[in-house]
Amino acid sequence: ALEADGMGLKHPSGITSAQNRGEVVGFLHRLHQHGEIGHAALQHRAQTFKAARQQRQPVASQQSTSFDQRVYALVAQIPPGRLATYGQIAELLGCWGCARQVGWALRRLQLPSEVPWQRVVNASGRISFSPAREGSDWIQRQLLIEEGIPVSEQGALPLRRYLWTPELPIPIEP
Repeated sequence: ALEADGMGLKHPSGITSAQNRGEVVGFLHRLHQHGEIGHAALQHRAQTFKAARQQRQPVASQQSTSFDQRVYALVAQIPPGRLATYGQIAELLGCWGCARQVGWALRRLQLPSEVPWQRVVNASGRISFSPAREGSDWIQRQLLIEEGIPVSEQGALPLRRYLWTPELPIPIEP
């Protein structure tokens, strides 16, 4: 269990951290390295996202660009238990070579969100793990597992088996 340690957090393994946002991210990754990724904070955050999706929270902030809105509208069409790649979403939008921009659009989502952002992965068939994702990479893994998609601890998943193949043309209305 985590304990408050002044303004930070302390884990029984002796790991202390979390004085600021950057340290929180590092703390989460150290917990993962010590086999503690299932700790209560991440589980709570994943449950919060799931509950908000069921309550139909707003899709995105009003500051989103029309590109972002088009990404969200397309990603919303990916059915449960299916995956798409960032590049696939970009190509379906007619924006070839803009996979990174799709990723940034999804990162700008206000979370929790009803947009199934967790169903978009990289072209290697992996979750893109990064400290910059502030724990959403681990939440993505958990949400995909809950949908019945097997994901290894390293984030690898059977992309070919679960790849979404939409019927064309796809209506995209933000």
